[in-house]
Amino acid sequence: MKIIIALGNREDTGGPTKYAENLAREFSKRGHNVAFISYGKFLRSLPSGARHLCYALKLLPAAARADAMLAFDTLTVGAPAALVSIVTRTPLIIRVGGDFLWEQYVERSGDLVKLSRFYQETKPRWTRKEKRIFSLTAWAVAHADRLVFNADFLRQLWRQAYSLDLSHASIVENLYPPRKAGEKPTAPVFVSAGRNIKLKNEALFRRVFESLKQKYPDVTLDTASLPAAEHQKRVAQCYAVVLASVSDVSPNAIIDAVAYGKPFICTQDTGLIERLHDTGLFVDTQNEEVLRQAVETLLKSEEYERIAARVRAFSFVRTWEQVADDFLSVIHNTCAS
Repeated sequence: MKIIIALGNREDTGGPTKYAENLAREFSKRGHNVAFISYGKFLRSLPSGARHLCYALKLLPAAARADAMLAFDTLTVGAPAALVSIVTRTPLIIRVGGDFLWEQYVERSGDLVKLSRFYQETKPRWTRKEKRIFSLTAWAVAHADRLVFNADFLRQLWRQAYSLDLSHASIVENLYPPRKAGEKPTAPVFVSAGRNIKLKNEALFRRVFESLKQKYPDVTLDTASLPAAEHQKRVAQCYAVVLASVSDVSPNAIIDAVAYGKPFICTQDTGLIERLHDTGLFVDTQNEEVLRQAVETLLKSEEYERIAARVRAFSFVRTWEQVADDFLSVIHNTCAS
């Protein structure tokens, strides 16, 4: 089978690129022919609309010779791929790993609305651009043969927002790697790293941390942006991991913490709570006092050891082989229908 992977920026070393490359590796092991079609620097330099159309033209000849297309977002590559799919009749599967419209709205407006409430509460305040994003996303979703979500949390939100037919919306959970050797922390260093965007709720969390330093002067907050290998080493050595984001669908930062047996604090507005509810602390990260209490809980040795033991007891493992097999099952079923 020839599978096209549509990816906005393959030069980016972030999560979507690594995810796509791991899938491609596993697909190839099983004898499938995989080709990446990405924008490239020139297309990314074009204005919106023009770059989407040019990308569709770039994708068209490859898609015409392919058995299936797998697009790694709904708008940048999903919408052009949907157009190409109509022309070539090549089955299209779109992976939905996050919510671009919600992220754009929060970054523009500074309104830290939870993802679970976004579509019900904010529509009257959308700009023209945001309304176009919604319309294009809805169109791409309607013309994809299958959608793949990494958590039912987001699938259910989109079911209402975009009138999804759940029979065409599958769940393929993210990677949960085998347990790794974490080091015993030598100091209370909390890691809270990620993109510097408003939904990460960093200002509130820093206030929480500064107030706690008066009572716990040796506590440290590490928010530095590091290369992947250095970040993994930091997580292995740290005291705990905190994700103070307003919402997050399936954050790898928390999955990494679990792999190293590290206690964590995470927003309760997340798809990970479905799998990890009996491990770390899931709290309302917009409530400053609740967040402060969660951090202070981990600074108490007995509570820390109790939560660390729960994290270490988590035994669920999900490999790239399993993730790829689930995607291939979706692709085969889509092509056969």
